[in-house]
Amino acid sequence: MAIKPTYEELEQKIKASEKKSAGSKRLELKLKDTFSELQRFRGAMDHVPAFVYMKDPQSRYVYANQLTLELFGCSAEELVGSDDTRYFPPDTVKRLREVDSLVFAGGQTSEEIEVPDAGTKRRVYWEVKTPIYVGPERKTIWGLLGISTDITDRKGAEEALRENEEKYRTVLESNPEPVVVY
Repeated sequence: MAIKPTYEELEQKIKASEKKSAGSKRLELKLKDTFSELQRFRGAMDHVPAFVYMKDPQSRYVYANQLTLELFGCSAEELVGSDDTRYFPPDTVKRLREVDSLVFAGGQTSEEIEVPDAGTKRRVYWEVKTPIYVGPERKTIWGLLGISTDITDRKGAEEALRENEEKYRTVLESNPEPVVVY
């Protein structure tokens, strides 16, 4: 024999169902907001004129902006989970791992890194790395953030300036006649 629910019982079930539905809608809105925020972050990072990337504690890439993806010649999907051995020669990988280990120990770094380019050329990057923490307590490191700027042209200009200064100094010092510079 089936027992019919009372009006009050039906009303309670409807209210409980509405609460669940409202909770689902709030969750759905929160997920949409989070996704929109992620899209804005990625869009902003893709306009930064530097190579921006994140790695997990095993030094595997989890994110890179568009400029970095173009440098590495891969898609975002191909990048995720890969490490430096895919993109750099062994001596550079060794140096990058040393730097990464300092960051995963809680340090921050900023230094020049030289990387072989096509042929005998070398590219010089100013690289800054910092830990990314799980929460505001800054106790657990989630990964690292790296920002690299190609300074090869600037380094070349500095070297050319040094060479020119040395030439002029040599000329001036070896000249027995007084020289006046206006």
